[in-house]
Amino acid sequence: MVDRLVEFIYTGTYKLDKGGRATMLHHATKLPIGKTKASYPMKLEAAAEFHLEMYKMGRDLRYHSLVAVAHSKLAEDMLWKSTVNVGIAKSLVNWIYGSAQRLHDTAEETNDTLGDDNLKELVVACILRHVHQKLWDEEEVEGFRHHVQAYPALEVDWDLAEEEYKELLRKRPEAKRGAKRARREQQHQQEVASMLQLLEGPTLL
Repeated sequence: MVDRLVEFIYTGTYKLDKGGRATMLHHATKLPIGKTKASYPMKLEAAAEFHLEMYKMGRDLRYHSLVAVAHSKLAEDMLWKSTVNVGIAKSLVNWIYGSAQRLHDTAEETNDTLGDDNLKELVVACILRHVHQKLWDEEEVEGFRHHVQAYPALEVDWDLAEEEYKELLRKRPEAKRGAKRARREQQHQQEVASMLQLLEGPTLL
């Protein structure tokens, strides 16, 4: 973690190793005898776990730019890049909504929730994506719904998002892909017609 923090301080970003893992130290200048840069891998199930840890670090340090970059990487991973395992999604919920619930219960100051509202929106968007695109099977969805019963605030946010985006959610991914294919085919036909006109040349009267 500290290794990637050093990278962020000097470059404004951080990178994971192959397969979305943190298996190598990138900026170690001196290591114990017998150790290499590959001697300290982090045990991660998914890249999202690492990005969440970086987010937490930025939050604890009040390091706004690190929070923003970690949030961006989380969004990329959770919404576009890959399928999020249900177990990872539960862990995200536990920390994000569990932290907010503890803050509420202990009446801590609002400014101690640096960026967490944005993180909640990201988690809800991730849930909608996986449920409506059927990236989780029915048993996984049922287990997830049971898990989030411990977080009433998430249930409210989920219901509100379902209502707000119901028209968009009705559109199946297959229909979107079909429309995209149709547009590509139409464009191809137009390009072929244009090429034929060029080959025929001007008409002589």
